[in-house]
Amino acid sequence: MVYKNHPIELENNTAFKSIKGIETLFNELHEQGKVLRWRSKKIYFVLWLRAFITRKMAQLPCFKINFNLEDERISENRIMASDEQLETIFENLFSNSVRAITVVQIKKHSFIGKIDITVGRKEKSLEVIFTDNGAKYDTVSGRGINQIETEMQSLKGEIHINKNPYQTQLVFPIAEV
Repeated sequence: MVYKNHPIELENNTAFKSIKGIETLFNELHEQGKVLRWRSKKIYFVLWLRAFITRKMAQLPCFKINFNLEDERISENRIMASDEQLETIFENLFSNSVRAITVVQIKKHSFIGKIDITVGRKEKSLEVIFTDNGAKYDTVSGRGINQIETEMQSLKGEIHINKNPYQTQLVFPIAEV
């Protein structure tokens, strides 16, 4: 902007050094922000998941997305995670469900895709059951499940995939208060 409006000003070495210094500070701040975003923190998991699902409902208006809590008190539980880890896990789950449902919709145009997400508590863990009414499909790259497994391992959680019916079970350890 300065260069376009006042190119002569940049010929002044002091002004140029000042602008370069500001640019360096912005770059450092940006990098620090990225580090902070990936830092684990205690997250109210149900609150985070509800917000994520609300965004998905807006993106996937032709799908029916059901969210169920086995007990409303689960909302008080927190897990240690970063937003990015949870985004990676749930974006991949939704992408896989969309692919599976699309396989059926290609054959039956009136088919309504359905995704069910249930959260329960098992001892010192939160358990998420993620199910869809799609069909088996050929994987594109197969990286999605690997990414989920990597993130769950990093969170000291578990992932179990059941074939009949097809569902993914995630187990997140509850953070100490």
